[in-house]
Amino acid sequence: MSTVRVDPDGNGDFVSIVEAVAQAVPGSIISLAPGEFRWPGRLNVDKVLSFEGNKWDPSDAPSTILNGRIYLCASDPEVWKTDAARVGAFKDIFCKCDSGYCLQVVNGKWDIYGCSFECCSGIAVMITSGSLSLRGCHVGGRDQDSLANNGVLAAGNGSVVLDKSRVRHCKVGVFVRDAARASLLASELCSDHVLFGCLMPNESSLEVTSCTVRGAPEAVFHEESRPARLVQRDNRDVSGGEFRPHSGGGEGEHSFHTLDLVHRRHLPRT
Repeated sequence: MSTVRVDPDGNGDFVSIVEAVAQAVPGSIISLAPGEFRWPGRLNVDKVLSFEGNKWDPSDAPSTILNGRIYLCASDPEVWKTDAARVGAFKDIFCKCDSGYCLQVVNGKWDIYGCSFECCSGIAVMITSGSLSLRGCHVGGRDQDSLANNGVLAAGNGSVVLDKSRVRHCKVGVFVRDAARASLLASELCSDHVLFGCLMPNESSLEVTSCTVRGAPEAVFHEESRPARLVQRDNRDVSGGEFRPHSGGGEGEHSFHTLDLVHRRHLPRT
């Protein structure tokens, strides 16, 4: 597995991250120096690559900053079943964008470690197909004055897992639609106005297990929407009290006929 070094100061193989991605062979490691990288339009990643950033200190935020839209569209998904090296990755990188989306996944399998995705007035992380795991990551907006519309939007048949991650400063933290799947495991929802949302009707799945809610959200689900399948287990609020996304049900799995819910919401009140 070859390593390509990118340094805007000219001390690597490339100065431009766009050129490095274009020239790298599939399976390469793109090693990014500390500093900020920008590019026009969006950064198209159409092959399986691993991007590795830097930290000034192991406990600090990443010192490598990608400022712009990132579009992951690697092909040939069958190879993932037999070759783990064909899984793309991001590690120790701070990614940000002022609007639109910060990261969009439309194909491929991607593992992301210790990264932040910050998008004000847009979507921090979006997936419409493929598979994405976020471990030890932060997604959302900058603060309460610069909210993301969504921390995570899962659509199509995309699948996303947030493990020990944080969704923060969002109008709606996690939004699912179509037949997408989203799982939050041992993660935190912090200062989000609404925790979850769904486009109705849907065939989506949402799992919330061992998570903590911090702050006082205005609502749990946007406009009383629900996924077709909801799993809730061992969740807590900031004081340690029990928290259930579906307050009308117990621990475990719940199913919702989302088309019926749509019809019911449009019935006149009696």
